[in-house]
Amino acid sequence: MNGPGVSIFQGNDSIKLNNSNQKEEEEFLEDERIRNDELRSLINKAFSDLDEDDDSSISSSHCSLPCETGYNSTQNSVSGKENQYSRESSISSNFPSNHKTQLENNYIDHSDLINQIPYRGNSYQVPNNDGYSSHNDHCCQTNSFGHNAPPNHLEVYKQTDLNGMTQLKVLYDVRLREIEKLKNDLEAERDEKEHILRKLNVSEHDKKKLELNLNSCQSLLTESKKKILESEKEIVDLNENIKIIEKSKLELSNELEIVKEQLLHQQQKYIALERSDINIKREKQMDLVIESINSKHKTEINFLQQQLDAAIDKINRKEDDYKNLEKKLEEMEQKHAANLLNKCDSTIRQEATVKALLDEANKEKLELTRKINSLQQECNMLKNDLEQCQMFPKLKYLGNSSSEEKESDSFILLSSSWKPESKKKSMDLIQTDVVSKLKDELHRALIGQRAKRLEISKLQEQINHKDSIIKKMKEDEEYHLKQTENLKKDMDNIMQQAAKSRNLMQESEQAQLLLSLQSEIEKTIKENISKTEKISELEKEIEKIKGIEVSNKTKNHDYLKYYETEVDRLKTENELLLKNKELEWGREMEKLLTECDEIKQLYMEMKMNKDKVVESSKELKIKFEEVLKEKQELEDQLLKKEEDVKQLQDHILKLVEEKKIVEEKIKSDFQKEYRTMYEKQNDEIKELKLKIINATTSEEELKNLKNEIFVSKQRYLELEAALKRKFEEEMLKLNDENVILRDNLKKREAELTIRKICMTQKKDIGTVTDDLMVYETIYEQNLVEIKKLEDEIYHLRISEEEKNKEILELKASFERRLDEVLLELEKNLESKYQKEIALTEHRVKELSLKYLSEEIDKLQVEHVKDIQSVRNEELKKILHLKTVITEKEGEVNDLLLKVDELKKLIITYEEEKDQAARMMMQWVKEVETLKYDKEQILKEKESMKTCNQELIKAFEETKTKLKNTRKAALVYKRRLNEIKTGLSEKYKNLLIDIQQKVDDAVAEKEQEIEIKLNEIEKEYKNKEKLLRHEYDMNLVS
Repeated sequence: MNGPGVSIFQGNDSIKLNNSNQKEEEEFLEDERIRNDELRSLINKAFSDLDEDDDSSISSSHCSLPCETGYNSTQNSVSGKENQYSRESSISSNFPSNHKTQLENNYIDHSDLINQIPYRGNSYQVPNNDGYSSHNDHCCQTNSFGHNAPPNHLEVYKQTDLNGMTQLKVLYDVRLREIEKLKNDLEAERDEKEHILRKLNVSEHDKKKLELNLNSCQSLLTESKKKILESEKEIVDLNENIKIIEKSKLELSNELEIVKEQLLHQQQKYIALERSDINIKREKQMDLVIESINSKHKTEINFLQQQLDAAIDKINRKEDDYKNLEKKLEEMEQKHAANLLNKCDSTIRQEATVKALLDEANKEKLELTRKINSLQQECNMLKNDLEQCQMFPKLKYLGNSSSEEKESDSFILLSSSWKPESKKKSMDLIQTDVVSKLKDELHRALIGQRAKRLEISKLQEQINHKDSIIKKMKEDEEYHLKQTENLKKDMDNIMQQAAKSRNLMQESEQAQLLLSLQSEIEKTIKENISKTEKISELEKEIEKIKGIEVSNKTKNHDYLKYYETEVDRLKTENELLLKNKELEWGREMEKLLTECDEIKQLYMEMKMNKDKVVESSKELKIKFEEVLKEKQELEDQLLKKEEDVKQLQDHILKLVEEKKIVEEKIKSDFQKEYRTMYEKQNDEIKELKLKIINATTSEEELKNLKNEIFVSKQRYLELEAALKRKFEEEMLKLNDENVILRDNLKKREAELTIRKICMTQKKDIGTVTDDLMVYETIYEQNLVEIKKLEDEIYHLRISEEEKNKEILELKASFERRLDEVLLELEKNLESKYQKEIALTEHRVKELSLKYLSEEIDKLQVEHVKDIQSVRNEELKKILHLKTVITEKEGEVNDLLLKVDELKKLIITYEEEKDQAARMMMQWVKEVETLKYDKEQILKEKESMKTCNQELIKAFEETKTKLKNTRKAALVYKRRLNEIKTGLSEKYKNLLIDIQQKVDDAVAEKEQEIEIKLNEIEKEYKNKEKLLRHEYDMNLVS
């Protein structure tokens, strides 16, 4: 071509024909400057979206006119060079030494050229109108080589101005893609926001569940503590009742001892009565009966001792088995608790590691976003530099000599062969410095990427290792995770269907837009051919439209700035919300950890209380069994005592009858003896009378009688002294035995007091020692009772001997009195004779009869009183024992009820334990969900990295596509002036229609998405309600 090259960065209305006024030139320069600024900003934003561009415009540009083949050939050569530059720039990092010469040949120093560009505002601006070009031709008719400017540059500008259609299409496509990208970003941010809100709702719901579970656990704990306190109080009451029962038992034992003493007393009386009889056979029979009773009693005692020993052996064996089982249970529970604690600790540590990895991933994400922003800024700077370099040749090489007319416009743009050799070297050096800097930056970026990849691989290895551990743990919990996986699959299917529907809608809309654009482009081409004649008439209207377009562009620019600020504000707000939520989640996790520790402590306390309750229940069972045994023993003893009382009553009746018979016999014998004695005394008196008559004759015989009486008196006195000595010795022995018995009683009472004090002191130590002491006391009491029975038997024998002695003493005293009376009679025989003998005989009879009758009456009265008192006391004791038995039966029933309550408490405790295990399982599931979120974040990170790589590739592809679009733009620039008027209005209408269509489509999609999200939320809520209902049913069950 014979004209200068026109780039895509020029304005669409920059060329004016036959315009030489300076004012118009300045107005056009200002308009062009504003448009160039807007176009730069739009194209800088459009670089990232040009990778999706179709080659329809390129194909249309290649097939538009047949007369442009030569021009296109020159452009292809230039694009080949540009592609060579891009290829060399991409390979320069790997092969810097081999391709240095090619880079030095392709780069041109633009530093001197940039200094010649006029600077206005914030950028270098180049005028593109005809006035300015003519002024430049006039000023630059000759250059340093002495070449003249080409004469046909105005025609070339006319031809090149027709190619502005592609520029508008590019801007239009860029605008559409920006709108689509912004809408996609908005949808993505909305989805992220909704996802975060759902997570928040789920987390709040889980938090509420945890709080409810905690409240329920605390309420259950308080209730269990109250129940434990009540049970402890009941145990204390039971212990007190047991002590009361023991006291009552001691009282009963004392009463039994009293009864036994009374029985012994009665037996002694009975023996005394029997000893008063002369018949020895009966005494022997009584001894035989007593010996048989003693033998039976001993055999029964031995049999009972054997049974006691066997029962004690069985109890000891059972206690050993019970202790072994308790040890095994404790070991199993300790192992279970240790396993639970280890699992909790591992899950907590994994949560901490997951948090740390999440924080690291977020930091890396922020660093990557910062790097991407910095790279985008660098890209923008490079784009600005490229634009300035592309604008530079318009100033320098508009008026070149005729020797370079054969060169193409793109070659002029690059200005690869217009410099002298002296300047080339300096420019090449500067370019090599720039290239070396760029290479260093590329090399650093690659090293950083490699290091990051290595770090990512290490993190992935760590994650894989932890995933393997998690899989091992998940194998035990597959059954619980199936439902969650099914729900997740349903949600994923729904989300995939929504994404597919979105993609299909987007693809269909894009296809429709492309078809509509192609049809409209064809229509516009046809209309442009018909409207070339009306261009001259509509130039004035174009100037008005320019002002409107400038105002619209300023508005759009302000709108874009406002949109960008709002997007940045939303991003910052989202980041702040995420940070705050992360901090809140960290605090909540700390709270949960503290609550877990408290729950562990409460669990241990509950376990200890459970053990105590179980032990107390077992001890109460043992006590209950012992009380039942004691009750049975007491009942057996009562039955035996009742039988003994009946036997004694029968025996006493027999004794009374025998006593009556003996009394009658004694009376009859006494009367016979008295008669014989009276007859003997009469005979003696007669003999004495005869002797007195014959006293004078028989004084010697009287002396002999006196001597015999004296001898008999001496013998009698010796017998009395011997009997007194024996009696005194026996009394001393009895006193010694009483003293020994009293000492033993005092010792036993002291031991009992000491044991009571020990019992009171050991109450605080534990219920086990109390039960042992109770058992020991019961055993000791049984032993004491056995010893008492033996002592009673011994006392019975002693009392029999004492009563025999008393009977002998009574006989001796009776004989003494008789002897005294006889002595008196003998003394008074000589003086008082018959009268006094008669009086003495009468007195003796009266005294003997009175004495015997009084004693017999007294014995009868005492015997009747004793029998009645014994009967009354035994009846009272029987009634008391019956009341005690009823009370103990009530206590036994109370104990059974308390045992049932303890069983219920144990069941509730086990249910609470199950609930705690369920809570632990829920926490494990939440940890797994966190791990799943971590995996998703890592996947998003990888997708971000792939997106960054794709952006880099897209950036490189956009460069090539820009070159191709430039080729197409040169073809369409020729027809720009013909289409301006129609395009402006259609462009506006198209923009309005497209915006309306896009807004309608966006609104429809948003409505559809909201409807789908509402449906999904309803389904999720229904599933959640079902799960809650199932969970409540499980809790109730």
